[in-house]
Amino acid sequence: MGSLRLDAGGPLDVTGTLVSGGELALAADRIGLLAPASASQALLVARAGDVTQATSGAGLSVAGGLEAYASGAVALEGAGNQVARLTGGSAEGGFALATSGPLTVRGDVAGETVVLRAGGVLTLDGATFTAGRAVLIAAPAGIAAGTGSRLEARDPARLPVLILDSRVAGLAAIPDFVAADLPGQAAS
Repeated sequence: MGSLRLDAGGPLDVTGTLVSGGELALAADRIGLLAPASASQALLVARAGDVTQATSGAGLSVAGGLEAYASGAVALEGAGNQVARLTGGSAEGGFALATSGPLTVRGDVAGETVVLRAGGVLTLDGATFTAGRAVLIAAPAGIAAGTGSRLEARDPARLPVLILDSRVAGLAAIPDFVAADLPGQAAS
């Protein structure tokens, strides 16, 4: 099968299974994945809202790289996700991706919060995280490093927190009490 590209003028809800042997590129005001989707590469762009996914029955399978961008939030945490590589993404709100297998992160990932969870080893290989409040990297099989990765602040007046969690029953989200550090100010 070849590539599938769709640019919708309004919102886009994927209600039937999508399979592409090549690239899957979806762009719309907002994107809702309500059914399974698979491709060798995937690009998801929500120009005026969120990229979301049903909690079950809408597994996203990407053998190559995934990029996801939203003017709102990116929330790809549904059951059955098999994403091998995250190669880029950003959200004005939170950016979240969960996959049941290993995950390699390479490229720029930005959000007010960034949450990446992998069922296998999560490898940081040249990733740059730009966050407002915090970044959570959770992988009970371990966290590995390839080439150097870094964390940058969205706002230089607020330094984001980095949480690395390799516990079996680790964090599913960034705890509400975690706040960005305010340089030069005493802890409150």
